[in-house]
Amino acid sequence: MKKYAHLFNYTTLLLLSIFLSAMQAMGQSTGSGITGFVYDDAKAPIEGANIQVRNTGTGFMTATASDRKGYFSFRDLPVGTYDITVSFLGLQTTLLKSNVLNLGDRLVLHSIVLSRNAKTLQEVSVKSNSFNNSVDRLGTGTAITGKVIQKIPLASRNYTDLMTLSPLSNGTSLAGAKAGGTGYMLDGVSNRRATFGGVTDAAFSISSETIREFEVSTNSYDVANGRGSGGVVKAITKSGTNQFSGSVWSYYGANDLAAKKDVNGNRLTTKYEIFQGGALFSGPIIKDKLHFLVSYDQFQNTIPFRAYDFGFSAPNQAQAEKNLGITKANLDRIVSIMEKKFGFPVGPEYGAINITQSTKNAFAKIDWNINRRNLLTLKYNYLHFTDPNKLKSNGLLSTEYTGVEEDHGVMLGLRTEFSEKSYNELKVNYSTYRKFLHFLYNRVPEGFVNVTSTFSDGTTGTTTVAFGNQNWVPETDASNVVQLLDYFHYKKGNLNFLFGTDNNINFIGDRLSHDQQGQFYYASIDDMDNNSPYRFNRKIPLNGNNPAVNVPLIQLGVFAQMETNLRPNLNLTVGLRWDGNIIAGKPTFNELLYKDLGVRTDVVPFDAKNIQPRVNLIWDVNNNGQDVVKWGAGLFASELTTQPLTFAHIDNGVDFRQVDIRSNVPVPDWQAYQKDFSKVPGVDYYHSLPTTQPATVLVLDKHLKIPLTFKTNLSYYHYFNSWFRMGANLYYNTTWNNFYLYDLNLKRNPEFTTNEGRAVYVPASTLNNSTSTSYLPVLANSRISSNFNQVRYFTNTNWASKYLGAMIEAAVQLRKDGYFSLSYARGKATGTPPYDNGDPRNANFAVGPNYWDYSSYGKNWYSDGDQPHKIVALLLSPSFWGFSVSSSFQAYQNARYSVYVNKDVIGESNDGTDLAYIFDPNDAKTPANIRTDMQTLLDKTSPEYRKFLTSNFGKFAPYNGGAQPWRAQWNLSVMKDVKLYKTHKLSFRGDIFNVLNLLNYKWGGYTQIINTNLYTVTGFDQATNSFTYKVNTNAGTRQKTASYFQVQFGMKYSF
Repeated sequence: MKKYAHLFNYTTLLLLSIFLSAMQAMGQSTGSGITGFVYDDAKAPIEGANIQVRNTGTGFMTATASDRKGYFSFRDLPVGTYDITVSFLGLQTTLLKSNVLNLGDRLVLHSIVLSRNAKTLQEVSVKSNSFNNSVDRLGTGTAITGKVIQKIPLASRNYTDLMTLSPLSNGTSLAGAKAGGTGYMLDGVSNRRATFGGVTDAAFSISSETIREFEVSTNSYDVANGRGSGGVVKAITKSGTNQFSGSVWSYYGANDLAAKKDVNGNRLTTKYEIFQGGALFSGPIIKDKLHFLVSYDQFQNTIPFRAYDFGFSAPNQAQAEKNLGITKANLDRIVSIMEKKFGFPVGPEYGAINITQSTKNAFAKIDWNINRRNLLTLKYNYLHFTDPNKLKSNGLLSTEYTGVEEDHGVMLGLRTEFSEKSYNELKVNYSTYRKFLHFLYNRVPEGFVNVTSTFSDGTTGTTTVAFGNQNWVPETDASNVVQLLDYFHYKKGNLNFLFGTDNNINFIGDRLSHDQQGQFYYASIDDMDNNSPYRFNRKIPLNGNNPAVNVPLIQLGVFAQMETNLRPNLNLTVGLRWDGNIIAGKPTFNELLYKDLGVRTDVVPFDAKNIQPRVNLIWDVNNNGQDVVKWGAGLFASELTTQPLTFAHIDNGVDFRQVDIRSNVPVPDWQAYQKDFSKVPGVDYYHSLPTTQPATVLVLDKHLKIPLTFKTNLSYYHYFNSWFRMGANLYYNTTWNNFYLYDLNLKRNPEFTTNEGRAVYVPASTLNNSTSTSYLPVLANSRISSNFNQVRYFTNTNWASKYLGAMIEAAVQLRKDGYFSLSYARGKATGTPPYDNGDPRNANFAVGPNYWDYSSYGKNWYSDGDQPHKIVALLLSPSFWGFSVSSSFQAYQNARYSVYVNKDVIGESNDGTDLAYIFDPNDAKTPANIRTDMQTLLDKTSPEYRKFLTSNFGKFAPYNGGAQPWRAQWNLSVMKDVKLYKTHKLSFRGDIFNVLNLLNYKWGGYTQIINTNLYTVTGFDQATNSFTYKVNTNAGTRQKTASYFQVQFGMKYSF
């Protein structure tokens, strides 16, 4: 990264200068606050009353004064328990004790009355809890307190798994958006990994024992929420207090505490074992002044690792072979060739083996009340993760590799209070991320073999089996991220202002090897046995090495916001945010590409148009907190995932060349490759070829924009009393400028159109049946410029994706520490292209009748984040005799499937992305073999697949048009606290994951529709200019499986 060392140094100096000159920063921006009105005993508002709040745990204090309406407010208070003192000269002083503030809470004190007749201090007990203080969050997010986090069953105790409790979440996707559109914030700074848009593959990025509060926010219109078009997942960590405390914990689960049979009654023989252990200590270094917290947590997980596991895939061998699309005999033959002829080590290649994952996390934090006006926070987080749980799609077990992740993060902050009317928060965060991918076996090329199997009932199936190396190993993903955030709060009368900036500079330093291993393709097992591949493909570095790619990504943000009470019961917030993105560092200029296609590779996209107005109204209808109406609307910018940026530097068409050999294919010497990878045809082979090979290129749109989402929602909630509420919500989102890639080098007009109306971009004369693969289109014949293969253009859609949703929920506070909630969400998401992150060569969208008409039909297809239905129930029982029970239940329908042809039939070289045309067996024009086989399929396939086919007769099957059946999961936890001495106690717990499966091995599973590819290409008919197909009569099979039950026991000692 030397090329950008000066940029890094200048940036660091700039951030340091801002930090030192500002003399201000923040501990934790939490969104928590206290507001209220002060009156005298004649009900007249008191202007100038002094309101002071003190955090009883840390000694943090701040104060303000009431305005002419008697109104006061505190914003962004550190979470904790507060005593509130309200005083005015000549009137009685009132002390409101023990007010608990959690993440996002807003305690509203509707009427504080100071008496003129009494002079002694009056102590008042306020029943304050998040159930009643969460008005700001109703309908816009789901919050989980620290106590709930400690009680609710989580298999790896990863706090981000709590996302699933949001009725609007679909895995890591929120409100129908792409998963990459989810923002992640820890203590007010981003902990999102830009490479893939998530947090980590480890069991957890930080121990749940250190998390104090957690929130999933989908419709918060605060301008401080940025770069999360789908929503933002927030968490804040615990801090030390004046009370020295600590805990030591351990959790364990193993085969004896897990399922013995699968849902088909087959015995589970693989090993399962988890162990987690750690400790946390916190307390005062100087009371009310300096506090610390340190923790360490380790999680080790042994799980089965499966590839073509016949014993796991169906009730019997015959059905398992059909479900997997291959017979055991054919798989054995492939393995035999690998071991006896190709020199692969003898070992298990299919079935199941055991692997062990390991997560280690250390955390430290110091909070320093420098004086009454300044609160300083310093924290450090370390993560190390080893993961052998990696397998190529359709790959055998020897394609396994290991990933190692190592992260460091340091944050420094200081909250400075200038006066009762203004304060500032500043955060500086520096984090490093490294992920290394390693081989477990010899480094060799990739191998692919097409296999057609005849099953015991006479039906056939075709699949492709992968062996050899992984496409992207070895690999290093690296980034160094500097973040600077500043928030200035100012109060003027009844107006509360916020001005801020949010900046993120990511120094990317990836070393990627995708496609550089070499790939040999075999048309059949016989060809594999004869070592006669029909194709060799490899991306070759012309200088012989693969250097790291360094790309700075600069994200800038500024914002302003005003919040006020238009009336005592009507709160208005309006704001404006701007986000800018600069992808710095030009890729190498490709002069030939510019000459042939008029496209420049050496671009520096700068998106400066993300102006985001936002507004939010909260109407307390009767000014008593019983009926609350909320409406909000605004624009939200999203965020990049960075692998396309890296590949724009690698795949510039100058430093690498792609060889795609279909004739005179080199004969692979697999045994030699096992000993010496350098013998794979490479640079010397490239230079020996008689013609210059075309290049594969990825180009960034010089006008590349960040996706921008408009959100609005309307909510109504009614509090029947202090412990029961219900609400209803409507949501609408539309997103412009979604990312996608298309091929600039594909001919704009098709060469011909097939009998089903499919546009094909290679001449029909190039397709024949002389060999087992000659009827398939060749990429070279569909090119505009013969100097290039695919020229992938990373750009934005010219259509918008949409999300429409509704949600109803009810919640009950059960005594002091119990809680129950039930919610149902209905949603529909359409128009989002499938690419979200990762290797751009896998960013191919599903093609219907015409590649270039994608925008006309793709905008109406279901998005990957679509979730038609979701039910969530959460129960935390009140404590009784030291016992407590917690339970979570989810039922949802959110997975979809598409129906494809197995091979590329348009000339774009992307197998399995051309949607199937659904021939009508009742139509006389349908080819006879398809008519017969289609009727056979309809008679035997699943009801879901049959309905999908019949509803699309005579049409191309829409992407994501098939809906998978509902799924459900019920988890349960029982905890017992045993008091030992004063604050010392032992806690015992048992967690059951998938309770129904524990009760009966046939229960707790779910059904999925598999083998959804409808056709196998068998040839080309020159007379009709159409491909010939064989129907997959096993398509649409129902397969039942489960996340099998496991029981974990845990023990924690705390004081």
